[in-house]
Amino acid sequence: MVRTKRDVVFVDDPALTSRAAFILLRQSLAREEGNDYESWLKFRDKFLDGKKLTCKYCGKTDLKKESQDDLNILATIDHVVPLSKGGSRYDERNLLIACFPCNRKKKDMDLEEFLSRRVPSESPCFG
Repeated sequence: MVRTKRDVVFVDDPALTSRAAFILLRQSLAREEGNDYESWLKFRDKFLDGKKLTCKYCGKTDLKKESQDDLNILATIDHVVPLSKGGSRYDERNLLIACFPCNRKKKDMDLEEFLSRRVPSESPCFG
């Protein structure tokens, strides 16, 4: 695993959207010092409850709160202003629902930067 301040990349995993990569990412986040991962999971469940789980970036519908087999349909919470750029972790005005592939591709880009890089003719999650 190669770690940078911007993201976590698993070099040995050929499919970054595989279940194994997701499990490794969860374990890595849970171990990080100062990361209250259990509180985040509780907040995530509460935030996603009762909402239409549609990706705000690509429009993919019928996302799932949990997905063991297909991370392409996993609903995630994206920080519009990334935490690394001063965004608030729990402020709902800074959060939106995104599919796992879009959230992974956005990384810590500002919203405007991410949207300007997408190519509409590519696959729904920008290739």
